[in-house]
Amino acid sequence: MATVKTPILSLAATGTIGRAVTMSKWKTVKTARSYRPPTNRNTPAQQAHRNRYSLAVAFASSIWGLPGIKDAWNRLASITHGNLSGWNLLIRDLMF
Repeated sequence: MATVKTPILSLAATGTIGRAVTMSKWKTVKTARSYRPPTNRNTPAQQAHRNRYSLAVAFASSIWGLPGIKDAWNRLASITHGNLSGWNLLIRDLMF
């Protein structure tokens, strides 16, 4: 995946251009990659993964508002992973 240094077509280019290139932004990083059509496979393995992800999000949502949880995970994420948010670190840890 390429990181966009100068704007292609605009300062806020996002989306797909002619099924050739897809532009996006993650946090503050602008990226460009070749277009890949969505596969939308619904295999048993993907269904199991989606179920695990749903359970992880439900659990994280139930504890995220407790005193100190959000701050602790955000602090841990900033110390150990830099650009990763506390929420994403929690979900990642719950998934594995």
